[in-house]
Amino acid sequence: MSNKQLLSKSIHQRFLAVALLPLLLTITLLTLFTIESRRTDLIENLVQSGESSSNYLATISDFSLYSRNQKLLQEIASSVLQIPNVAGVAFLDSTNEPVLTAGHLSQGYSDELQEEHQDAESSLLEQILPGINHLGPMQTDQYLYFKKPVFLSGIDVSDYQEESPTEMAGPELVGWVLLAIDRTAMLDKQKTILTTSALLFLFGLIIAVVVTYYLSLALIAPIQQLTATIRQMASGNLHARAETGTDDELAVLAAGINQLAASVAEGKETLEHRIRFATRQLQETLDHLQIKNRELEISREKAEAANQAKSGFLARMSHELRTPITSIQGFIRLLDTTRLAENERHYCQIIDQAALQLLTLIDDILAFSKLQSDTVELAEQPLDLAECVEQVIAMFTPQAQHKGLNLVVDYAPELSLNRVGDSIRIQQILSNLIANAIKFSDEGGVYISLKSNDDRDVIIDVRDTGIGIPEAAQAQLFNAFAQADTSISRRYGGTGLGLSIVKSLVDLMGGDICLQSGEGKGTTFSILLPLMCSTQTDDWQLPSQRVVIFQTDSLTGQSLQHAMTRFGINDVTFASLENLVEASASLKKDDAVIICASALQTTENNPADIILK
Repeated sequence: MSNKQLLSKSIHQRFLAVALLPLLLTITLLTLFTIESRRTDLIENLVQSGESSSNYLATISDFSLYSRNQKLLQEIASSVLQIPNVAGVAFLDSTNEPVLTAGHLSQGYSDELQEEHQDAESSLLEQILPGINHLGPMQTDQYLYFKKPVFLSGIDVSDYQEESPTEMAGPELVGWVLLAIDRTAMLDKQKTILTTSALLFLFGLIIAVVVTYYLSLALIAPIQQLTATIRQMASGNLHARAETGTDDELAVLAAGINQLAASVAEGKETLEHRIRFATRQLQETLDHLQIKNRELEISREKAEAANQAKSGFLARMSHELRTPITSIQGFIRLLDTTRLAENERHYCQIIDQAALQLLTLIDDILAFSKLQSDTVELAEQPLDLAECVEQVIAMFTPQAQHKGLNLVVDYAPELSLNRVGDSIRIQQILSNLIANAIKFSDEGGVYISLKSNDDRDVIIDVRDTGIGIPEAAQAQLFNAFAQADTSISRRYGGTGLGLSIVKSLVDLMGGDICLQSGEGKGTTFSILLPLMCSTQTDDWQLPSQRVVIFQTDSLTGQSLQHAMTRFGINDVTFASLENLVEASASLKKDDAVIICASALQTTENNPADIILK
């Protein structure tokens, strides 16, 4: 029986198996030992009897065998045949020739047929004598044969001097005696012993099983009672108790189970009381929350109605405000084309800028209102990033030139410009960032770079050389109406909605925005937008094979370098004012010279005039 099969039985069956197996093994071993001991004793007794009888026969038959006295040998054989279990006797001379045989030397011959079958006995002797020696018996199915030598010693044989003229000086071998011991009685006793032992084994086994069974019942009954009690507890009857009538370990276990049941029952009652109390409190809370939710629902409906009213009001007001402001701008620009005094023209420019700022403010408020009301939807369509960015750059170029700032766009050579996205929202993001960069920069420039990590994401960096943003103010910079300093709104104007609009649009497009800035060190806004590549391919190839660039700003030069690479022009030379003529001398028909406008402000001589000369 395997361990798994044993463990699958009940504890009663396992106890019986554990108790009976050693007992059964012990009884079996004792029975086998008894049978083998009795069998060995029978064999030893039979062999000992044969040895004694054969030795006795060899001792008393020396003279008779020496003298070949048939009558005396017959008397000796008859007396030996009276010994129990002796079946036959044979006297042999020294050459193993039979002298006299008596009794049964072989199986199957009766006393009446013994004389008629002397030839058969002789034949038997011829067969068995080679296998018999005087050291031990020879065994067949029915007989044990003992062969002993017969010596002649210490006998006066003077009456037989004619036959043996010389006296024997010592023991002389005169022949052999062969004794056949019948094994039938011993075999019958062995069968009787085997039968008796088997009956005793069965009787002992039955007694052991019965005693073990009733002892196991006495031991298992308390365990079964404990099991029944635990099952009642498991089914929910925590008031069930185990009996503790004995003083053994099971009584201690029963007492522990009863104590555990009492503790569990008490804990259950306490828990049910707490659950009822908590349920009552929860129901009261739910009722209160239901009232609050209803109040919140009413408040939300009122807020939505107010928000819709606000959106409608802003839309109507923007339309109402845009019309007169646009008219003001139109008439101011018409007035600027007439003959005006210098101070009058200056007043017209101030009025035009104020009107433009007012329009920008109205646009920011409308955009922020739409983002807050979640009414902005993205239009996913193919777009050209270069065209999208250049339109924004063209819009802000006059402002940058007016302040003497470089406005540079740099496209990474590996960037694919054909993408899928909402170009209007991208331009809105860039417009707010570039407007802020120009607003807060008095010198240097604004640099926009576009690059890509893969076919999905586009990274746009907008860097300026302006006043920078203190680290303490950067955390709240993307909040609505927030600015780095309260004096900024007085000095530079604006409402503080631009970056909040940018943050909302970037989040709406599934992108991310971060900034790096330091006070007095400028600011860099980095935007990551998920814009998938479209199926269209970039095909920007110019016929020029060589370009000479005159530029004093390194970032502008880098932008031009990337642009030339994108156009398929790899032969690009950056020349200074001193070697401009030398670099331009070898140009051919399709080659070009690029002179940046910002570089003209740093030189007294016009580079174009130098080249023409």
